[in-house]
Amino acid sequence: MLERLEVNKNLENLRRLLERMRQEAQRVAENLRNQYEGLEIDSDGRVIPLSSSKTTEQAVEHNVESKRIIEIIGELLELFKFNKLNSEEKSEFISVRTSRYDDVKNHIDEIIFHKETLEPILAIDVTTAGQELVREKKVKVLIEALKRGGGNVKDGFWIERKNGKITFKRKELNKIPVFVVHMNLVELLKNIDNPQFYFSEWLKNEIKKQIEEIINILEKILTTDIFQERKALLDKYKKLKGKLFKKA
Repeated sequence: MLERLEVNKNLENLRRLLERMRQEAQRVAENLRNQYEGLEIDSDGRVIPLSSSKTTEQAVEHNVESKRIIEIIGELLELFKFNKLNSEEKSEFISVRTSRYDDVKNHIDEIIFHKETLEPILAIDVTTAGQELVREKKVKVLIEALKRGGGNVKDGFWIERKNGKITFKRKELNKIPVFVVHMNLVELLKNIDNPQFYFSEWLKNEIKKQIEEIINILEKILTTDIFQERKALLDKYKKLKGKLFKKA
């Protein structure tokens, strides 16, 4: 009985925190829409799909009260990431949450654009799972990326500079580098209101750790594999490394 009361208490606290993060996301999303022409995102920072589908409509339940703890934590992490990357003064990135279709079908919950190069350089799937599950997910995502030559996003964007301003254009994205980013609940809750925590720098460090591992795996595979799509994917990861870590 006491355990159930504790779970319910924690659930209520997480729901309140989720509502606060959503309110912040509304402000961030509105700022992005005002700043960038052609950026069609909703109040949660998600791409508005060009066409609806049953998968899109049924992918995520909107009613916060019905969400389980694991779903709330996942949504908290996505909103935290969206808010931080688009608000931090030092951030090199513009972050856009994918449509519900791409989140469910393509297992990509975020596209990250590099402000300097104006390219969609990252497709990211976030998780708060335990270390063992994180390792399994990374392997699964990499295997899928190898099969397809990278991540695909149906409801995507391309960006360009027009009259000195960044403009978004609708475009399906194919074969872009994919990463799995992990932040546990303790880290998340500790840093949500921490002004000294720069998520953009944390994210770059996480990517730096993964990118070397992925390049090494691809190079080993390519000693016996001549598929051009996989070679192209390796080139993309190396190019990304050069853009983000020029001193590395």
